[in-house]
Amino acid sequence: MGGIGRCCCACECLPIEDLPTVTISGYNGGGWSGSCCYEQTFTPNTTPSWSKNCSSLLYEGSVLQECTTLHTRQGRGSYRGFEYGPLGGDCSEVPEDYCCGGSYAPIAETQSTAAYTDNAFMAVWRRPKNIIVRISQEEVDCEGVEGQTGGCKIVIRSRFVYEYETAIYQNGLTSGSQTVTMLNTDCFEVNPDYEITIGAGSPITCSDVPASPPSPSGSNLCRNFGTFYFDRVRYYNEMPTGAISFTNAEIPGCQASSCNYEPYNYASSVCINSPSSPSALTGCFFNEPCYCTDEVTSGGPIIESEAENCFNDGLGQTPNVTDIDGCFADPCIPAASCTTNLTICATPEYECPGTAFSVNCLDFEINPENEATCFRPGVGFPFGDFLACGCAISEEGAGVTEPPYFDISDCFIGNCNEACCDFLDDCECCLPDGRCLSKFAPKFNQTVTAHTRTQTCSGFSSQSVCTGAPSWTINLA
Repeated sequence: MGGIGRCCCACECLPIEDLPTVTISGYNGGGWSGSCCYEQTFTPNTTPSWSKNCSSLLYEGSVLQECTTLHTRQGRGSYRGFEYGPLGGDCSEVPEDYCCGGSYAPIAETQSTAAYTDNAFMAVWRRPKNIIVRISQEEVDCEGVEGQTGGCKIVIRSRFVYEYETAIYQNGLTSGSQTVTMLNTDCFEVNPDYEITIGAGSPITCSDVPASPPSPSGSNLCRNFGTFYFDRVRYYNEMPTGAISFTNAEIPGCQASSCNYEPYNYASSVCINSPSSPSALTGCFFNEPCYCTDEVTSGGPIIESEAENCFNDGLGQTPNVTDIDGCFADPCIPAASCTTNLTICATPEYECPGTAFSVNCLDFEINPENEATCFRPGVGFPFGDFLACGCAISEEGAGVTEPPYFDISDCFIGNCNEACCDFLDDCECCLPDGRCLSKFAPKFNQTVTAHTRTQTCSGFSSQSVCTGAPSWTINLA
């Protein structure tokens, strides 16, 4: 009967000198170890090549935005900054809207698109690591197993071991375009910087993944590694010789436990699963895009601007009219003895007609609790200042996004195009070039007139890459 280190059964342990010489093609053995339950590990003669496969997508999301923006510009209005009234005239007869800016006229329209595409998949590399062989003589129970008889048998177990590595590959692609349609081609032309096409590029697919695991240095690929194995077992009445193959058929039917692997795996395949959540791997940062997981609201405020007050022309000046009583023939060079009157052209309460406006601003908001980690919201303006899908209320040179067009009116004496310029023939004291002024003021607006947002999200799910059990052969001599 057996004791410590020996089989506690009716079978005697095999003496180590009775063990056969085992060889495996392409592998080196390390010699027998143990007593009663003898084990030998075989390692490849040369480092095997990696085998690569990829999972299905862990998530997939996309957002497409299409936007139309109308760009308008304020007319200059009637105000010259100053004017001499007719000799002997009366400033009280100046119209109230004389110092007012004009209404806003359409100049151009931009059509903008912005698209995000996000997804991720897992790559798995595996290769043989070693083959373990165990030989024992022990009591085998085959009760109820058709075609098998129990008793004291030679039991040969073998384990085929793989090593593996995994990495998560993510795609975050941005694309977009913008075109400008001019509505006023007499006085303005397209700024070519606003005609944009940005391609998304090509997503990473399994064919782009290297054949061997990339170096982990400096990478954030959500990596993992480990081993998996397949166990097989065969029973003999006497010690066999020659080639012995292990296939999916060699799984336990009879019961023999004195020399079992723990835990053992008699499955026909092993699957490597991707993480069930981004926190499943230390230092791993991936998830479906937050426009899929967080509350995203779109729309935007309507900005209502009150009518301009004629008391302030927006340039820090007070519009007024200077009236001269006509004591000199040249009204532009008044003498000190002449009487001059400075009269504000309208009361401060007067609202300039046509200067009130409404601007629709496109805006997106993400739950602020997730804003810090929401690196790809799928909304917003990926092209910086050159994407005119939004709103602006300002003047040129004021440090905000400029309109997508150039002013080409260039009004001066000799180039006073009546479509773009006003010739001030009633302004006696204007400088010569100042008598031809643009019909348009520096103030401009842009307002969203149409917007659509289309979103699709597959949802996050764990995916797997499976490896079928190999067949392998050992030789006993």
